[in-house]
Amino acid sequence: MLHMQRRCKLNLELCSPVQASLENRRGGSIAAMTKPAVMATMTATPVPELVSVVMSNYRGARWLPQAIASVIAQSHRNLELIIVDDASGDDSIAVIRTAMAADQRISLIECPLNLGPAGARNLALDAASGDWIAVIDSDDLMHPARLARMVQAAKHLGCDGIADDMLFFGDTPGAGGRTLMQSLNLTAARDLPLVDFIASDNGGSGLPSFGYLKPLFRRSAMGSLRYDPTLRVGEDFEFFARLLARGASFKLIPDVMYLYRRHSTSLSHRLTTEILLRRNAAHTELEQLVPKDDPDLSAALRRRGEALTWALKYSQLVAAIKRGQGGAVFRLLSRHPRLVKPFWQSLRERVARNRDIGLAVERTPLALVLIPADTALPADVAATVDPGARWITVPSPTPPGAPVPAPLAPLAAELSDLSSRHILDVLAVGDAGLHAFGMVPHATRLRVWPETGGRHTVPTSAA
Repeated sequence: MLHMQRRCKLNLELCSPVQASLENRRGGSIAAMTKPAVMATMTATPVPELVSVVMSNYRGARWLPQAIASVIAQSHRNLELIIVDDASGDDSIAVIRTAMAADQRISLIECPLNLGPAGARNLALDAASGDWIAVIDSDDLMHPARLARMVQAAKHLGCDGIADDMLFFGDTPGAGGRTLMQSLNLTAARDLPLVDFIASDNGGSGLPSFGYLKPLFRRSAMGSLRYDPTLRVGEDFEFFARLLARGASFKLIPDVMYLYRRHSTSLSHRLTTEILLRRNAAHTELEQLVPKDDPDLSAALRRRGEALTWALKYSQLVAAIKRGQGGAVFRLLSRHPRLVKPFWQSLRERVARNRDIGLAVERTPLALVLIPADTALPADVAATVDPGARWITVPSPTPPGAPVPAPLAPLAAELSDLSSRHILDVLAVGDAGLHAFGMVPHATRLRVWPETGGRHTVPTSAA
């Protein structure tokens, strides 16, 4: 039997000092936070709608405190965080219960048996009561203004769902320093039609893989739709493809507010034969749902179907090699010689991954100043900045859903890269500096100028 717990104790009051120091995670004394729990309130105006934040967790105790903290620190205060623990067996339940004791907006659903991410999310969706749904993985982070800005942007643009850009970060070499949609150079909202969504899952389309995005969407648009519980890989793609096929309207915005952690202990997405058989079946089911009178959509679906078929053949080749079935390997390669190239490419990538496993970038200290173009620091404040500091000019946040003067992805990518290579001591200048600070995954200290004395919120990041 599934067991839901909802505890109502003390609300978490966020502290408001302008400067706060944190010990580096290497010290081991701060497990839940590696950034100060203080940051100037974002400029986005709170909205009354309730947002249900859905989080499935499987053995994520190490990163859970930071993921939870980044949700409860949202400037959009009217939210509920529904965490489904998918039979983790680690310390996750204790971590979640500790958070529940501090904030009445958090609830827990415990699964006695592992259902997979799709099944776990379905339990949270069934329990959700919000006007809007947001999904976050239990090892990722949110910019503190993310929910407020996305709700307002969706209302401003009149759409059912909205997706922001995703910033990659992590401790292993090459884990960060880029965003998912950086190649699009977005400066304004753009439609995300079903044909583009499908095409993005095909190699060679020139589009980023939209299936990785974590959109915010209206619960009314979802209706009775749920994740396919038989899928353990690609469940997000299938869910949102079906949502779009039902007529939901989605927009992409330039904001970079979802921080996606890449690390060696992430859930493995190895495409086994069993997984691919189910993904092929799900694709066939999807084809039955979409309009048949759109030639571009039909072509995108056909190409995706072909790509999944080839992926299945490749998985069969790998399985035959692992079982030592030389005859089966010979037959597959004889019938499908194009499998040779991806096989060798996969070997090279595996060697590279194995080389990087356990490696961490040795960070060096760096002072970082995030300052708007039209702002100059007073002499006494400037004198406190390290002479070797890196100064980055940051843009002022535009109204949610409005165009931006220049793409935001390059700035976010630079901040992710710096935080992967340095122990950052950050001075955030004004609202613009604070907003940019929300895209810094790692920092040990934050100073704010000018000192406002107001309440602050900040995303919790990992060092």
